[in-house]
Amino acid sequence: MNEYIEVIGQLKPKNNANFALADVNDLRGGYIQVTNMSDMEAFLSTNKLKEGMLCYVKNSPDDNHMYQFYSGVWNVWKVQGGGGDGGGGMSIVVVDTLEELLDRDDLRIKGQIVFVNDINEIRYFNGFVWESFSKIYIQDTPPEDKGGIWIDTSENKEHMTSSTVIQDLLKVISVLQDKVQKLEFAFNCQIDSGDFTNNQRYAYDGMPNEEPNYGTSEEEDNATQAANKDVVLADSPEPTEYEEYLPNAKHICIKSGTYAEMQKNKDDFLPKELLWCYDTQTLWIKDPKTYKLIKIGSTGGGEDPGPGPDPETMDGILTEVIGSGSSAKTKIIGIEFADMTNKENTFLIQVKDGKLDIHDYRLDKNTLAGNAQTQGTGIYYTTPYFPIIPEEVGSKDSPKIYVNMVYCGGTSEDKDYNPVSHNFVELCNLGKKDLNLKGLYLHYTERNSGDWVTLPLIGTLKSQGTFLIKGAQCSVENINTTLIKVGEPDMYWTKDATLNNTRLEIAGDEGAGVQSHSIWSKNDNCIKFSYDCAFYISSEETTDYFEGTVMNSTAPWTTNGVIKWYVDLVGIGSYNDKSMPCEASPIATKGSNVLLMRYYNMDPVKQATKALSARSNVKDWTYINMDNINPAIDIQEYTPKNSSQNKNIFFNKHLLVEGAPNIVTCTLGHDAHKTRCFNWVSVGYYNEYIWIRKDGEDYTEENKFESFKKEDFNTEGISQNPNRPANHKNWTNKIYNRIRSITTDGTPFTVHKFIKDFDEPADTQKYYYKVGREGAWTEERSFTLRNRDKCITDGFNFLQVSDQQGFNAEEYEMWRICAEYIDADKTENPYHFCMNTGDQTQNGNRFNEWIDYYKGGEAIYKDTEQMFTVGNNDLTPVDVYVLGDGEDISKTNPVNVEFFFTFEHPYTVPISSAGVYIPCCYSFVYGNTYFLSMNSEITELARTDVFGDITGVNVYNDLKDWATADLAQHAADAKIKWKVAFCHEAPFTIITADLIMSYLKKNESGTYDKNLDIKRGGSHLNTVGNYWFSQWLQDNAFKLCLCGHKHTYANSRYIRENPSRTMEPIVYDPSLTPTWYTSLPDRERQCVQISTDASQNYVRYVMCQATGYKLTSNKELPAKNIPWLLEYYPVASQIENNTTNTATVKVNSAQQYPNYIIWNIGNGDEVENPSMTTAARDRILGKSYKLQLKDNTKVWAYKYNVPIAYTDLKKVGGNGSTNPSNNIVIEKTLQ
Repeated sequence: MNEYIEVIGQLKPKNNANFALADVNDLRGGYIQVTNMSDMEAFLSTNKLKEGMLCYVKNSPDDNHMYQFYSGVWNVWKVQGGGGDGGGGMSIVVVDTLEELLDRDDLRIKGQIVFVNDINEIRYFNGFVWESFSKIYIQDTPPEDKGGIWIDTSENKEHMTSSTVIQDLLKVISVLQDKVQKLEFAFNCQIDSGDFTNNQRYAYDGMPNEEPNYGTSEEEDNATQAANKDVVLADSPEPTEYEEYLPNAKHICIKSGTYAEMQKNKDDFLPKELLWCYDTQTLWIKDPKTYKLIKIGSTGGGEDPGPGPDPETMDGILTEVIGSGSSAKTKIIGIEFADMTNKENTFLIQVKDGKLDIHDYRLDKNTLAGNAQTQGTGIYYTTPYFPIIPEEVGSKDSPKIYVNMVYCGGTSEDKDYNPVSHNFVELCNLGKKDLNLKGLYLHYTERNSGDWVTLPLIGTLKSQGTFLIKGAQCSVENINTTLIKVGEPDMYWTKDATLNNTRLEIAGDEGAGVQSHSIWSKNDNCIKFSYDCAFYISSEETTDYFEGTVMNSTAPWTTNGVIKWYVDLVGIGSYNDKSMPCEASPIATKGSNVLLMRYYNMDPVKQATKALSARSNVKDWTYINMDNINPAIDIQEYTPKNSSQNKNIFFNKHLLVEGAPNIVTCTLGHDAHKTRCFNWVSVGYYNEYIWIRKDGEDYTEENKFESFKKEDFNTEGISQNPNRPANHKNWTNKIYNRIRSITTDGTPFTVHKFIKDFDEPADTQKYYYKVGREGAWTEERSFTLRNRDKCITDGFNFLQVSDQQGFNAEEYEMWRICAEYIDADKTENPYHFCMNTGDQTQNGNRFNEWIDYYKGGEAIYKDTEQMFTVGNNDLTPVDVYVLGDGEDISKTNPVNVEFFFTFEHPYTVPISSAGVYIPCCYSFVYGNTYFLSMNSEITELARTDVFGDITGVNVYNDLKDWATADLAQHAADAKIKWKVAFCHEAPFTIITADLIMSYLKKNESGTYDKNLDIKRGGSHLNTVGNYWFSQWLQDNAFKLCLCGHKHTYANSRYIRENPSRTMEPIVYDPSLTPTWYTSLPDRERQCVQISTDASQNYVRYVMCQATGYKLTSNKELPAKNIPWLLEYYPVASQIENNTTNTATVKVNSAQQYPNYIIWNIGNGDEVENPSMTTAARDRILGKSYKLQLKDNTKVWAYKYNVPIAYTDLKKVGGNGSTNPSNNIVIEKTLQ
């Protein structure tokens, strides 16, 4: 028997199949390729070795990738040859590409071998060109190509039979011949899978089998196949001739059998395998993702398979036989599919009523199961948790479900005229989880009938989204007077979908004078909502518990025990002088001309998600008067939306707009008589400019300046921008570079900054400017430079405002008309600049609030520089991209200040010990006064998580060092006579009666026990900063500290801090027993110490009431007697309970007016008490004003439905309730 196979040409896989004929690692001697050194050493124990053979090691520990076997071991291989470095040897070299090889003249040494990485081949230099080892020729004559391997097939074959390598190769070829014959039969005759038992699953899954091993790894297999790609059979056709081989199979027959057999062998089938069940006449496929069997077709005949497939089998395509006999056709009636990110979520897509419908199978599950609300002593309400994910039942992130918006069309139908096309109810979910509404019910009643109809809710109420339920048409739709056209809902409220749908029907009786009444529209059989009605959401299918237990209770919201099944209740109006079922008090009936909505519409803040005991429909709801829509309202924004339209909190908010920049601010530089700082915000990213001109001159190119950016610097960090010179007042600090970020509503924006020095004018010089880019410039604005010496001689005024914060644009309308009034009063009360003592916003990272503040203040800021210090409500969460929810923990990070303001730091930039910039700490000099802004809002969380205070070093120590160094820079400035600080919450403001009573508890003998552990607290400058700022102010001769925060007005006496007893500050009075002190109650007298030492420095603290809508603190009302305050608005009543050491107090309505203060620093003879007289001297004069209605003194508020103009207002004295018209006078020297 011959030990060789005769071939007549080159070997090559048939049909260009992608496999190697052999792996060199399976041959003996010659050349092998391995991955690691350990693989090469493993060959020492095989019979594949031959003296002199070569081995290439890919991951060689050094540069020697090629080794040679001799003397029983592997040795680094050196090829002896001429050339090289004269050492008489050369090794195999590795290069990356053929291009690199052709460029390497140093390698052109005859016999040099090189491995080329990108083609995975070895080349050698024959003295003229680089040759390849990549071809194998099997033939009886020598090939012309001398660069390959030739297997001689001539008659003289002794050398072949004696070669182990050739023997192994022949064995492989024999195996391949056998497989080729089988493939020839399959393609030329039939490919047949047999029945359901003929499977090779285990071999497919990698179990042991008889196939030869063609490589030790996928990487090596690929390398080997690439290396042998040119091994061909001499007579094989070229690839272009393969078209003659098509078709290449006669028949492909899939497996077939009974349904039961398929189920028995289901685990043995391969993914994508087709299966035919002839007993049920169904075609199946195995899903490669889920490994489940999916039915993909049926003829409709065959036997009933019984109870159907087991849970592992899924009917993916639903079919139905339409017709019978020869006309029978199988049609697809639905397709089921899975969410590939969560295969438990399955959906059914069908056509219903001519429209494509997708049904979520999760909605068929009642997720309220096991979520019963149980009774509990002292618990009157439990927040309903109805998450779509069952394991999160009871989670604090579960949905908070409310009726969000309602329109009641009364008895109107489709031929009537109303401002809204349809009755509707819009629900909202203010929680953090989507809600499956299965198991919740929306109940409706009207006319205090005592009966309710019920709509079972079906669908998903998305987190932070809405769900629209559409009722009957109540207006002609296609007409301009129908302002809101209600679109496609999540559900129609039809009679057929309603439980107990006849309960509210009234049969007419002409004899008895009773008119018939139906809540169902004749036109579309949908529900009509009366003007006096109620909506109730519960998880009770009926209203039995609600009617029998809750509504019959005399105090339903304060009784012990849970309000079972309760979710939300909205009552509108009354009937027969009885209020509709409601929370506390109903919404007043307004008829069909109003759109009713929750006040905090779509807002998840804590004010919107109150405990049930704090709810009141009349307080929690508002409306839009559709007969007289306020021009500030875009009524189309209030079109109700279904769940797919993704309505969110920003649906009616002002957002950044593209084009010209938004929110342009101008602030004083440190030298306020020469320098101005500019800041603006633009959507997107563009190179933008500020263009400046003097009053009376034109804009010129040399006065157009690009905003600062990081590209102003070269690679060495040296500024190349002539408008940003190196070593000039820290202008090159990175805090002035452009900032790119994204708002919480998803708008990308850029912050632009620019600072410029001007020549100080001899008197006054006005400038105009605009910012933007070509085709997108803002309107012109202005600022004014004034001569410093003239300001010192003549004195100067500045304006203090504070706490304009609001949740929505309507709340900022109070600020707008206040600003317009202040601007109109400028003739009588002029001012050079405005100082805002914080809380411009309610939630710092909601850009709509900054926009509303900015728009509201335009009357002032269009031509006036504004100085700002950050308030607690201006802060964002630590993560600035997380929407603030009104909780204190979400008010931590002051980064927003950098978005809206630029302040100059000419000496030292304030940073924490960890190197983090601290916003709103800056100073400026105006006239004869040094002003210092201090960030009073650094919480413990901000100290660690924002400013990097992880070592325990207090960031306020850093600020103390900064402030001290900054002040020292002005020690030689003899013109400075006054030092004024401002912050949001000062060290001294107001305190509550509860705090005083906790410090001094009344004992049984009628005296007071003093608790020295009680601290005054208040400002973070006290609590986090350990009362440093008040001591620093008095030690550095500051006379005045301005602030806001507590939403009331307060003007202090001259105070020094008492660090050992912070509840007993030291107050200056030339008399040890002044009348104001002796008239205090005994407890309050112990909350102050009197000093007559005029040589000490004392500080006055003045707090401005809000210049906006929020005129009462949510948390604190000022006690009846606060001994260190000179003027303020104490509570109207204070009833003390000495057992609990608490007091019941009532707000003083006199504080509930917006407030501003005009300050004058100069020379005058004014006094605080009109009975006093004094000569003219340097002093600081403050005039506090509050704004009232001209025609009466009642507390007022701007509402869209009851608008007020600034011309309806008048200013009155606002310096406290005792002497409101008195001046505030800060003396330089105490007498």
